[in-house]
Amino acid sequence: VYKRQEQGHVFAQHNLARMYLAGTGVQQDFEAAFALETSAAELGDPNAQYSLGLMYYNGVAVPSDSTIAYDWISKSFSNGYPFTLNLPPGWTVGHHTTDAQKGDILEFVSPGESVDDWNELITIQRLPSSWGHPTPQGTLEHLNSVREQACAGATIWKTIDSSDESVTFEWQAYPCDGWPDQHEISKIVYRDSFRVLIHYVVKQYSMPAKNRTDWIERLTAAE
Repeated sequence: VYKRQEQGHVFAQHNLARMYLAGTGVQQDFEAAFALETSAAELGDPNAQYSLGLMYYNGVAVPSDSTIAYDWISKSFSNGYPFTLNLPPGWTVGHHTTDAQKGDILEFVSPGESVDDWNELITIQRLPSSWGHPTPQGTLEHLNSVREQACAGATIWKTIDSSDESVTFEWQAYPCDGWPDQHEISKIVYRDSFRVLIHYVVKQYSMPAKNRTDWIERLTAAE
């Protein structure tokens, strides 16, 4: 019973924080929102951890810090919000945007790199449930055809793992249409209310074997 009460308490803190952030039903107060999200995040609420990470990245009621932002967002993913994903330590948030067509996009960069100058990049797109083909495999085939139309014969695709709700795949591409050599491990995950596209990409035709094995394991386990 105590655990259920505690979970309800932190979720209420998160909801109130969202109200303060938006000024919904209360006077907008970023400091109050930050305090509530911090409390709920430290108690383990993944919704609050994700929101707090974005507050750190955007500098809302606190100096912008892309490293702390990444740490909180990583914790939220580890705890299953809005999906489960084990991210590597030491990276930073490089960019975040929300677009009506492209959804919520987060880009992460490795130590010493930036979103404008990177060799490794993690991108997570949370898209509306209407995005893509009715099946993950169908969406993969569509992405393949779009790439082939733009750069015929430049890209090799391989399906690693698939189910009714997800598909893990990789592609390797030679330079084309202004793009450099690239090797990407990706996963498409379907949920009732949204769809997720997760990419790990390096700017070389064949990524190191250790990176490839690591990211296949991470993305195969993501759900």
